[in-house]
Amino acid sequence: SVAVHSSGDIYWTDSSSDFGLEDGVFTTLANPSGRLIHYDRKKNVSTTLIDELYFANGLVISPNEDFIVVAETVTMRVRKYHLKGEKKGTWEMFLESLPGHPDNLSPAKDGFWLPIVVPSDKENPSLMGSLPKVPLIREFLLKFLYLIETPFRLISNAFPNVYTQKIYHTIGHFESMSFLYGKRVTILKVDWSGNIVATLHATDGAVGGICHVIEVGDYYYLGSPFSKYMGRVKIPEHLKKEVPVALPQKSAPPTTTAAPPTTTAAPPKTTAAPPTTTTAPPTTTTPKPTTTTPKPTTTPKPTTTTTTPKPTTTTTQKPATTPPPTKAPPKPTEKPAEAAKEIPIHEDIPSDTKPPKAEKLKVIKKGGEFGEL
Repeated sequence: SVAVHSSGDIYWTDSSSDFGLEDGVFTTLANPSGRLIHYDRKKNVSTTLIDELYFANGLVISPNEDFIVVAETVTMRVRKYHLKGEKKGTWEMFLESLPGHPDNLSPAKDGFWLPIVVPSDKENPSLMGSLPKVPLIREFLLKFLYLIETPFRLISNAFPNVYTQKIYHTIGHFESMSFLYGKRVTILKVDWSGNIVATLHATDGAVGGICHVIEVGDYYYLGSPFSKYMGRVKIPEHLKKEVPVALPQKSAPPTTTAAPPTTTAAPPKTTAAPPTTTTAPPTTTTPKPTTTTPKPTTTPKPTTTTTTPKPTTTTTQKPATTPPPTKAPPKPTEKPAEAAKEIPIHEDIPSDTKPPKAEKLKVIKKGGEFGEL
């Protein structure tokens, strides 16, 4: 997996330095040799940040680019590597004891997606997750599979043909072990503090082995290395980022019964902060009218505004003082109305990571030579 920094530097993972992708089963049986690598474009130098990862997989950079998270598939956990601050150059555990083996990580608007490619729990135990605890059994299985694969590899190298190549490819490939995977599919959405904020589940077996999730429009698009198609699931309404904000009615605020100008000025003030009203509408609407009350009282004289609520029952005693406060309310109502037009209801949230500049991609060729595409 690859993640591009705003500076143009590249962070990428090497799942294993001992085996190729076609021998993925051997990677789970051998000792961990995965790496998190940083490529500095200015210096043209690659540096290993974390070594001995148990099948290093997906990675994603935080929006502030102060840390990077990388999935460790076999051990069912996610590590966090600090790029800035006092802990720069160190790593710590970000997520542990996941309900299965994580795969590719993809950024979201308020976190990142973490698909579980192979489930692992009491109902669906994972052989891959249990093998790291028994090194002797791992060594036996590794040597046994290698002895079976060696003759077909030698024949394929000496006399290239389709049949031996298929057998040679199937023995060590992850697809050969797919019959051991459970039917449950789980996709987690994690925020940047390590909290699981949303989940997607499927148990009917319609899709399986989901390794990548991306959000486009009103759908989640799901990819799997074991399927010849791409799945699509409609986003539930409660998981959509932009939720329509319902403005409160005029009779909603109870504290504005004393003066009518405060009730007219309340709706424009509530539109000033729609994102906060989505989580707790009752708590946010009550303080807003209280803040608007001092504004209309400052425009007229404080002596006249205090007299308007009290003589509501005795309006006949002082007819001369009642006309001024009645003329004052329309003036504050016009000012908030103009301010409401300037404040947008929906904010355009920028993407988590800035798109890199369109530059030529450097490629490491065989033999250590560098090239460009």
